[in-house]
Amino acid sequence: MSAGVQRCTGGRSAWRRHPSVSGPANRWIGGAGHELAHALYVPHPPGCDEGESDCDTWALTWAGYVNYPHTYLRDDEKALLLESSFITQP
Repeated sequence: MSAGVQRCTGGRSAWRRHPSVSGPANRWIGGAGHELAHALYVPHPPGCDEGESDCDTWALTWAGYVNYPHTYLRDDEKALLLESSFITQP
């Protein structure tokens, strides 16, 4: 069993978060998606690292991970992923 999940013996759900894990589960799922995108060479949206006002704030690869599932991959990020041999076969 993973470190962040422990077995429950009753209640509505068979699983619950470990007490050492804070925040809503969706934030952690979004964070995993954010980091997976980076592992697949998807960078932060243009201008975000520089603090520009036109930063696509709610994109998954910027701050959108905290709003999962109400976030998205940008069209340029989708295109980049579709070029990856990790996603599609050559």
